[in-house]
Amino acid sequence: MKYDRCPNCMQSISGEEEKCPYCGFEIANYKEKPTCLRPFTVLQNKYMLGRVIGVGGFGITYLGWDLNLQTYIAIKEYYPESFVTRNTGGDNPQNTVIAQEAHKDDYDKGLKRYVEEAQNLSKFYTLPGIVSVKDFFYENGTAYIVMEYINGINLKEYLNNSGGRLPEATVLALMKPALESLFTVHNGGLVHRDISPDNIMVTSDGKIKLIDFGAARENTSTADKTFTVILKHGYAPPEQYYAKGNQGPWTDIYSLCAAMYKMLTGQVPPNSIERMDQDEYVSPSSHGVSVSQRTEYVLRKGLAVKTTDRYQNIGELLSDLYGTSPLSPMMPQQPMVNNVMMGGNSVSQQSMYLEEPKVAPQKKKGLGKGAIIGIISGSVAAIALAVVLIVNGNRPSKGKKTTEDLSTSTTEDGTTEDGTT
Repeated sequence: MKYDRCPNCMQSISGEEEKCPYCGFEIANYKEKPTCLRPFTVLQNKYMLGRVIGVGGFGITYLGWDLNLQTYIAIKEYYPESFVTRNTGGDNPQNTVIAQEAHKDDYDKGLKRYVEEAQNLSKFYTLPGIVSVKDFFYENGTAYIVMEYINGINLKEYLNNSGGRLPEATVLALMKPALESLFTVHNGGLVHRDISPDNIMVTSDGKIKLIDFGAARENTSTADKTFTVILKHGYAPPEQYYAKGNQGPWTDIYSLCAAMYKMLTGQVPPNSIERMDQDEYVSPSSHGVSVSQRTEYVLRKGLAVKTTDRYQNIGELLSDLYGTSPLSPMMPQQPMVNNVMMGGNSVSQQSMYLEEPKVAPQKKKGLGKGAIIGIISGSVAAIALAVVLIVNGNRPSKGKKTTEDLSTSTTEDGTTEDGTT
């Protein structure tokens, strides 16, 4: 298909170019799926669509252009592909989304959650680490969220372009605004519940933004505690594997620490469910990377299998990760592998990253030096007493003493009853 505009930068072109002369986008190789809206479709008489940025199980995200403000935007369309049909190909494109009769209820419930996502994000449009919502509307039998366009790539692709992992200082600098922004989101009563490198964007100027709040839910006592099971293995804590798991800020904390672990080591942490039986967590430094004890401590605590062993809010994590105050001792994780060696250290050794308090060595059971001297002294005294008795036994004495008259007696270990040796 030939275009008179570039689907990537929206600039006018002749329609004969195979490559955009403005942005270098390969127009000749671009083909949209028949279920996606065609490039340059206009919605609400003010938003023009460009190329497809991403397609998921419940939505399609397009690059867009605000015709009024003359700025780039991102437009997310609710399109649960397993519940609906649409064909935008051919001479008569069909833009309207039609829900299958057997899945009409599922479609409506999903649409309601989609609206909630827009409402959730709209509360935090000023936060630097969160993608902001600009508009929301219904059209074509479905709903659309208009968001700021993030000029960048997701963290997964960013890591691939950076050799698989990043230095500790870079990770801490990148993640701090996102952590602070999510702390505010949590204080507002929302939990993201789907944090992973796929949903973390790195902008062209080196900043991080969290996207895709479609799984976000309220964290209140009155909220419905039956959650849809949405997770990514390695980044999801155990409570996300259960529809009624105890989810809260600590759930996002596990996922954030898993993402940081991936950034530092290039490896995804072990599956949290498998860690419940046999914890094979390996500290980042065991992967041969240079990581401070403070960061290793924070990641170990943030990736604790039990929710009660984790940080309960991001404020605590921020204080430990970026602060200078001493870290509190951390209990070893349970269950542990019995002395399984990993990277030269046993798991029990790896569970503690602070310097353990020095404990005076306990005395070994058995006879000490003083006890031995006491026994020898007692034996000599007994022999001497026996000799005296034998000698005196052959002559009469006015005040004969027996062993019962001794003021102290020697115990088995050579210590007398009055405490002397």
